[in-house]
Amino acid sequence: MAQPKLEANGKTWGITANYTDARGVYRRKYQGGFPTQAKAKKWATAYATEMSKKVITDRNITIQQVIEKLLYEKEFVDKVSKNTMAFYEQGFAIVCDAIGQMKPTQPTAMLLQDFINAHLDTPRKCKTICQCLSILYNYMERVDLIDNNIYRKLKIPQYTPKETPYYDLKQYKQLLKAILDCDSPIYTPVLLMGGLGLRPSEALALTNDDIHGNILQIDKAVVYVKRKNQKLYLDTGDTKTEKSVRAFPLEDSFVKEIFRYKTAHNIQSPYLCVTQDGKQLLERMFARHLKKILLDYGLPHISPYGLRHTFGQIQKSVKTDIYTISRLMGHSNIGTTTRTYFHNDNILNTDALKAVSSMIQTENK
Repeated sequence: MAQPKLEANGKTWGITANYTDARGVYRRKYQGGFPTQAKAKKWATAYATEMSKKVITDRNITIQQVIEKLLYEKEFVDKVSKNTMAFYEQGFAIVCDAIGQMKPTQPTAMLLQDFINAHLDTPRKCKTICQCLSILYNYMERVDLIDNNIYRKLKIPQYTPKETPYYDLKQYKQLLKAILDCDSPIYTPVLLMGGLGLRPSEALALTNDDIHGNILQIDKAVVYVKRKNQKLYLDTGDTKTEKSVRAFPLEDSFVKEIFRYKTAHNIQSPYLCVTQDGKQLLERMFARHLKKILLDYGLPHISPYGLRHTFGQIQKSVKTDIYTISRLMGHSNIGTTTRTYFHNDNILNTDALKAVSSMIQTENK
């Protein structure tokens, strides 16, 4: 490692980190702008150490093996949540099926573009593939497996999510009544998703201990996880984002409604959302019960996640402000709330202009 040198401005320090890449080639990396010599040395040492850890010396490695190294190295696993890891595993599985047996330098930009274009009819899957390819090629460039990052040459399609069907308050009450009529175990999760705006994964992870007095604490979510050489299994992980951790002060009557199904069937289970035999209710089982009830009672189609959107739309209809809706739903930022519930809202725009117009006319009288 070279010694730090004072830069031309006479105020900051620069340093060159020296290391050997995967091909045994001696390389140098210069970085400037450090306020002190000590910080410059610290960066150079850390950079050289990181590069020496990340190099891959096997030049015959396949892309599938690269993905396994990327996904299951301890640093990466510790860095991401279980939910995010499950998302990556699904995406990289699709990538492996297409190019997993190739060497890192074999895929061409045209091949990758055709691979992406083949999934344009499924926008969500296409977005996942693009994200995983970006992570993969940035990683292979960083560990010096490729000289040219061809991902930068690709034309990445814009992803526009479809509108999620939701219920108004009247339809939501009809659904709750239908569930009670047929004594279905999905009453509690439907109440939590539509009445509090919880994500399905958050509602199904709740236990009795998450209710303290009249406060419901949301700080975890269920996730399907697959680790290297292991089968798919259900686990409890962190919420989607840090802002998804939230608490709801509830009325006594609402707390009783949450326990209605368990109380009626005398179920002793740590989970709030349970089957009739007291086992934890799984998302696919919940979706199956919901679909059957919708068909039996002739109600409009709605997905489990559509119940969460129902909460947002009901809150909007009763004129709850956007900041409160965003906090209640645990959105990472208010932009998510705006894009989902308030984009191109002609009714709100008209009401706002009418209010201003009315105020001006009152002042002029």
